[in-house]
Amino acid sequence: MGDMINCTRFLCRADDLVPLPAEPVNIPRIPLISLAYRVGSLLDAFGEKTNEQHVMSALQAVVRQWKQYEISVDICDFTSYPKLDVFPAKYVIFLELIEDEERKIDAQQLQFIQNTLSSEVEQQLCKANEYYKDYRSDSKLDPIACILVRKGTFSTFMLSAAAKEVFDAKYKSQRIEDNDYSFIIDGKHYATVEHYYQSQKYVDECPEQAEAIRTAETALQAKDMSSQFKSIYPRSTSFDAEAVMLRGLRAKFTQNKQLMALLKATENKILREMPGKADSKWSNDQNMLGQLLMQIRDEL
Repeated sequence: MGDMINCTRFLCRADDLVPLPAEPVNIPRIPLISLAYRVGSLLDAFGEKTNEQHVMSALQAVVRQWKQYEISVDICDFTSYPKLDVFPAKYVIFLELIEDEERKIDAQQLQFIQNTLSSEVEQQLCKANEYYKDYRSDSKLDPIACILVRKGTFSTFMLSAAAKEVFDAKYKSQRIEDNDYSFIIDGKHYATVEHYYQSQKYVDECPEQAEAIRTAETALQAKDMSSQFKSIYPRSTSFDAEAVMLRGLRAKFTQNKQLMALLKATENKILREMPGKADSKWSNDQNMLGQLLMQIRDEL
């Protein structure tokens, strides 16, 4: 799944040009990708300040539309950059999708995705970022170009970077650890693992506070609420951080088929949360979160 990408050079954020050989060389089956932006960085050709969340929201909205047509795919990973060597400038998005193991897409559905991807993402990004919409209306930016890449492209790139001992903070981490997957435990719905983890700190001694955390609008609000309660209400004496996290992660991955398929696809690779990205408790040398994910992968 994907297109061949021809290019003459790679441009990194430090403006270093990496020349390609003048003579023809063997092209690897999976195209090379240069990740131009880090997590949270802006796509900002003229001041429109499009961030990663804008792009992610647009892609997720398009995937939801596809599912209404019974096209069972989800986002594996993506990267993007502003193509400034054309006029008008435009965004280019490289997207890797993951299929539902039990409902593989056929050739007709793949063609539909390829034909509609760019226009649908363009429409959703205009909704996500009003500034981008304004610059598009003024014809200062051309429509987005979305390119599907083959399964395994991003993992191959990251493994190649790791083999070269490239400092991993330069690259965004795989979205397998993202919070945005809901699940049910003991008959209650949890929007994210963060909601479950924080609510369990108070579920025994202060059930009302635990419920308030469970129903918080966002994961960040759930975490902040738990911190505020810390000095006021007693925490559950039975709270075991590692056991709670394991149960939440297990529910998250087993109840979301496409996420489960993504975890299985990592095979025997070492999983690690990006250092400095979240709580050091989970991403330090002990790599507790990675260990729990690998334990769940073994169970699957």
